[in-house]
Amino acid sequence: MTSQIIKTDVAVVGAGLVGLSAALAMHQLELKVTLIAAEQASDSVFEADEWDQRIYAISPQNMQWLKHL
Repeated sequence: MTSQIIKTDVAVVGAGLVGLSAALAMHQLELKVTLIAAEQASDSVFEADEWDQRIYAISPQNMQWLKHL
């Protein structure tokens, strides 16, 4: 395994709803963001056999923030 040094302003660990939202918000603030996920991203993330069935409770304020992103 080789090591690589990555220069970044922020490292976000986790590519779930919270991690992706945080990474996007910081990117929009023009910070250099590195997203670290356990699995490689897939173009077919919304296919039925791969979709995460968990339900999220999102407050109206959070919904507005996510829409803004």
